[in-house]
Amino acid sequence: MIRTDYSVPLITPGSSEVMHCVLNDAKIRASLKTIRYFAQAGAMCMILSHLGRPVEESSEASEYPDTQEGYAAFPLRTQSFIRYYNKSLSLRHVMYKIVELFDDENVDISFCEDCIGDLRKEGIQNMFRQAKGGRGQILLLENVRFYREEMFNEPKFCAALAENVDFFVNEAFSVSHRAHASIVGIKNWLSIPIAFAGFHFQREMQAFDQCLTNPNRPFICVMGGKKLSTKLPLIRSLLLHLDKLVIGGAMAFTFLQSLGIPIGKSLAEESCLHEARSILQDAKARGITVLLPRDVLCAETHLSPNPDSKLGDDAFVALLDLEHGIPPNSAGFDIGPLTQRDIRKELDIEFGTILWNGPLGLYEVESFSEGTFKIIDLLRDLTEKGGVRTFLCGGDTVSSVEQHLHSNDKASLTVSEGGHSHMHEKNCKEYFTHMSIAGGAALQYLANPANMPGLLSISYVKEIPDNLRLLKHDEIETCSEIVRQCVAPRL
Repeated sequence: MIRTDYSVPLITPGSSEVMHCVLNDAKIRASLKTIRYFAQAGAMCMILSHLGRPVEESSEASEYPDTQEGYAAFPLRTQSFIRYYNKSLSLRHVMYKIVELFDDENVDISFCEDCIGDLRKEGIQNMFRQAKGGRGQILLLENVRFYREEMFNEPKFCAALAENVDFFVNEAFSVSHRAHASIVGIKNWLSIPIAFAGFHFQREMQAFDQCLTNPNRPFICVMGGKKLSTKLPLIRSLLLHLDKLVIGGAMAFTFLQSLGIPIGKSLAEESCLHEARSILQDAKARGITVLLPRDVLCAETHLSPNPDSKLGDDAFVALLDLEHGIPPNSAGFDIGPLTQRDIRKELDIEFGTILWNGPLGLYEVESFSEGTFKIIDLLRDLTEKGGVRTFLCGGDTVSSVEQHLHSNDKASLTVSEGGHSHMHEKNCKEYFTHMSIAGGAALQYLANPANMPGLLSISYVKEIPDNLRLLKHDEIETCSEIVRQCVAPRL
């Protein structure tokens, strides 16, 4: 069984493109190398994944849903569990994209309407029948989050997931910070309680380990986004390793307010003012250079009487110091030209490591996208020169990169089997050293890997870059040898 993260954006069901409804296939592509590795060896692979949060949405569903349309969530009893089915969050939508991307005539791909129970047993029996000719088999199981027991890591549900599973592969680094049944609980119910890490899982870990254990100096972190409170553990951890810290985005206003600079109606967290001052003091004591915005692009926050006006039409630049600051009726939405120049000067290095998390402005609005998009261009250019290793993480960070590069016809950025490159092209140069698709899990790993339940359940030694390792009978064996031994009887 291979646990993946296929929680991808979809075109609204019912549109003319329902058969090709995946808008961004990055997470699917990231899992292909691991799936191919097993399927092309003749293994019978069950893919277990999730899409959205159907149980949470079910609490808002009507008591008598429109079952004819099938988009509302409604409970069905399966064995001793309650299944909250939601057609719009079915992984059947994703199967079409998997078939399109996999493109292997020697592998059969099918879909199962449930992730446990009798329907899954029938799917496994069908795989056995079709595998007699030596063909690889892939069975995509229905959304595991249709069951509330998944989030609660309920033992009986873990046992149901583990039924008929020889061994387990975690290729869902992006949700391995959650102690869910399909991440940590299933391992304990296997006949041989061993869990492997998939190839992309390894890649995510190895990339961030380079930042924390062996960064090329100087090591610079660019930190943006909305809230400081969600990134306090990460920043505290990075202060042990950094040479420079660049702060932007809305979270910068909490730091600026802690210094007494007027920020108008800009977003700030007053509960974090003490933490912001403490971080600045700690950085100074450690000799870390901290760069805060010295000007921002602002706009008035009140509604204009002109119905055709939009946010950013009245944008202006405000200097940030104790004398000036942002006017009372305005808010900052992007870094200004002076700050952009300062950041370029700090990041224009020939050798080093740069970690970027969080947009530097409201990039979704064209008037406030320049600061974020310019750093994307800068990091891409630095990576191309070859002396600087660049690492990007965070959902909004990845979204801003994809929006910028796609809108400028430079590429439709995605995750290939080897990294980030042009859509549907292989072996082309990557834009960045590593761009994580792990979202919150990446931040959790950088802050404290010991708080990653999914990581702690993996049975392997992570020093080998291309092969997974596991400890067994006091010997270290490569994952490839063990996998080949497991699938050999079925070839």
